[in-house]
Amino acid sequence: MDTRSMFIWNKQTSTVLFLFLLIKLGKPQDSYTPQELELLPLFRGMVKSGATQAYMIENKYLVRFLRAGDHNLHTAEKLIKENFKWRKDNDIDNFLTRDFSYYENRYPILYSYDRRGRPASSSAIGHINPRKLLLNGKHDELRDYFLYLYEKGVNFLHKVSNETGKEFIEIYLVADMAGYNVRTHACLPCITGWIEIALGYERHYPQLAYKIIVVNTPKIFDNVFQILKPLITKHTREAIVIYGYNRDEWSKFLFKLFEKNQLLPEFGGTAKFSKPVPK
Repeated sequence: MDTRSMFIWNKQTSTVLFLFLLIKLGKPQDSYTPQELELLPLFRGMVKSGATQAYMIENKYLVRFLRAGDHNLHTAEKLIKENFKWRKDNDIDNFLTRDFSYYENRYPILYSYDRRGRPASSSAIGHINPRKLLLNGKHDELRDYFLYLYEKGVNFLHKVSNETGKEFIEIYLVADMAGYNVRTHACLPCITGWIEIALGYERHYPQLAYKIIVVNTPKIFDNVFQILKPLITKHTREAIVIYGYNRDEWSKFLFKLFEKNQLLPEFGGTAKFSKPVPK
């Protein structure tokens, strides 16, 4: 037997090795399909005149709308142009200059990285009392705060990609729902608010989340999730990972993805404060 044949490197061998490493190590960065690489220059030409920020004509931004439009250029064009109009009408480009310190001081956000360098955002949003805010006429402010968080997530994603040279398209969103209850989170006005927040994500920040990991969820959360489910896309539904109160179970999952210093104490981590994202 000619042992040299054992070391022949061909396309099939490289593909198998790539898939093996992908399964064992996870993706170090995101990638595009051949179809997307062919469509993206065409898509950019169709929509670049409406972009108000440089990152909006970058592949990693455009591809999320292209995917949301099921790779149909005209559908994706409609989605992103409606988004550009919405951003202009609501002055979204200036959202990061708005003062949301009331929320940020009470519900700190940690911007960090998983073990492979993918950007992540984690927060203890279960402590937010939407019922109290809504009764005090804070509906628009609460909605805008979540839009502000989406904007910061996009900003952080592009910042990390540009600084590391890695093409990250999606970000981890990790939420601690401890404190979630029927009275403060599942009242009718509250559910209406959650629907509006979910629709805002799907329409204007499609496929931003790589994974949405939710821990410490009570049983009532399942009922609210069933209401939201028809309103969110298949991509979002498949990205959501829900855990109950079994800390051993969800912490084991999180620690496979993150170093402890990249998680807030609520998640068993050692990070002490939110890392600011430059505006």
